[in-house]
Amino acid sequence: MNASTASFPPARVTPHLGHALGGIWRLTLRRFFSLNYWLLLAGALAALALLALAGNHERTHDAVAAHDFFKWVVDLYLAFLLPIIAFITAAGALRDELRPDSVDYLFTRPVPRPAYIAGKFMAQLACAQFEYLLAFALVFGVGIYRQLPGLFGPVPLLLLAQFLMVTVFSAFGFFFGLLTSRFVVLGLLYGGLVEIGVGQIPTQLNRLSMIHQMRSMFPAFILDFNTTTLPPAASPVTTTVLVLTMTLALLALTATVFSLKELAGGQGKEA
Repeated sequence: MNASTASFPPARVTPHLGHALGGIWRLTLRRFFSLNYWLLLAGALAALALLALAGNHERTHDAVAAHDFFKWVVDLYLAFLLPIIAFITAAGALRDELRPDSVDYLFTRPVPRPAYIAGKFMAQLACAQFEYLLAFALVFGVGIYRQLPGLFGPVPLLLLAQFLMVTVFSAFGFFFGLLTSRFVVLGLLYGGLVEIGVGQIPTQLNRLSMIHQMRSMFPAFILDFNTTTLPPAASPVTTTVLVLTMTLALLALTATVFSLKELAGGQGKEA
């Protein structure tokens, strides 16, 4: 080895996108090994169980009680609680990555920003889907406890609806969380104008509402026990394609904005 060769530093580690994405997954999944995480999750599930018991206590063992239970699952759990929590959780997760100390650590790595958004979203979504599977099992545990008839027939459709709502509202959370730290305000405006307002308009405009898309999958007997004039349920395949298309559009928009966004790192420490 001559002097000129020895003067050069050793080669840096070659950038590897797969390893970088693996690091994103590990950073996201590490919360599963936290006692505080499991305590918080247990508290949230206990609150959901109490809410399910309180909302389905009048009758048992008959078809009317089963209808009321399914309607509660669709209207309160799938169309209200789940979208709000999925949105806030996803937005908060992305905002955590935009803090100055996190920016200094994450975005000095040679990872393309669109790839980072994709990897972070998939990791966050995997965590959220696992959490909501536990919530789903708990909610239907209440139905089993009430000994409701025909409980397991709609389960596949309800699971699909849960998957779609968690996915698309996590994407909304990423987009609004990237735009501002006041993502809750934007979320309330969006929910009021689109999900509640436009979603109630009896025209093709209501297709902009993701909650309306989800509800349209269910047959009339679940949504309104005494009404036979409701339109037939939409195809689950069509609804899935529409909701996932919206999810991909939101992620593409998030990645584009993120690629153009100037990030402020932490203040450099003086020697």
